[in-house]
Amino acid sequence: MYRLITLLMVLLSFESYPGEERATYSKPERLVISHLDHPGIQPFVSMIKAVYQDDLGIKVTLLPTPAMRGFFMVNEGFSDADVLRIDVNAGAFENLIIVEPGLLIGELLLLCQRGLECTTEVFSDPESIILTNMANQRILDGYQFKARVVNNEKLSDTLEMLTEGRVRYGIFGSYGTFTDKLRESFEVTELKKVRLHHVIHKKHSGLLPELQQSLNKRLNGKSFLQD
Repeated sequence: MYRLITLLMVLLSFESYPGEERATYSKPERLVISHLDHPGIQPFVSMIKAVYQDDLGIKVTLLPTPAMRGFFMVNEGFSDADVLRIDVNAGAFENLIIVEPGLLIGELLLLCQRGLECTTEVFSDPESIILTNMANQRILDGYQFKARVVNNEKLSDTLEMLTEGRVRYGIFGSYGTFTDKLRESFEVTELKKVRLHHVIHKKHSGLLPELQQSLNKRLNGKSFLQD
């Protein structure tokens, strides 16, 4: 009888642990939040900072990071969240939670120097050099690239190198009004629509109810979503 009681106590202790872990989540005083070094990201950085500091009472340290490195930093727990990421790319990382609601519908663009033919035919030209990053390539895996694709994870470099004439073509993520600005400087062809969300490490799943409530409230009537 004593052995049976002991066994039951052990089993019950194991069964209760996951629930106990969720129940004892302590809201942190500070989080490290990475973000893309994209010239159009500042409105989203400001909003996410306000969500955590003003609504959730958590101080944040903001950290600009190259495109793919930001995913790895959150996934491995070196940072706690990322301001804005394409959902299908974020879904490939087991430790990332894609936070609802979505913040933005953007697009991947082919940018070409002024005066050049700007169509997907350049993808089939072995003489073409196209600057992009690994995350964009994952999204566009349906295209057959014969061109030379050069990955540069620092997004600001893509626009700089195109502007300076160091490359003729680039694939770049954008949205709404920022795309309008790009059209002033480059030939632009839309390749694909993408949805972008705030993402957090799963160890902070305890923040989801407050986080989602805050985002829904802030997006109400002032949505960043672009059609």
